[in-house]
Amino acid sequence: MSRKRIRVYIPGVFELFHVGHLQALEKAKRLGTHLIVGIQGDQGVRRQKGHDPTVRLNDRKKIVSSIECVDQVITYSSPDQTKVLNFLKPDILAVSEFYGLDDLGQMETLVSADRLGIKVTRIPYLKGISTTLIKRKIRELNRK
Repeated sequence: MSRKRIRVYIPGVFELFHVGHLQALEKAKRLGTHLIVGIQGDQGVRRQKGHDPTVRLNDRKKIVSSIECVDQVITYSSPDQTKVLNFLKPDILAVSEFYGLDDLGQMETLVSADRLGIKVTRIPYLKGISTTLIKRKIRELNRK
């Protein structure tokens, strides 16, 4: 008997890829059978975060594509994932525990997921590691 294919979609920037990203992807994969990772494009990062990404899109795609648990990688530009959700029709949307708390596009994504009947699962951050913390540490080391 074959298992029903359960498609999980997880969006992110995945800039300065670290073990927290890896664990989030592994947890997302365990939610289903097919993991689709959305990576925000360089222009989208620039608009949303106010700066160019440290690692360009093509390199981020190569890194994420090489991870064993990842089945498919797509790119997106807007924080509002409504069009992506309508196109992919995933069973599950996996997001961080803070997703949608202070970003209107992300909030709209959560509303759209609910409207489309897509289950939303929040994945907790790995304490003590983030791209922001890594960048801060590098700046501190450069000041010394």
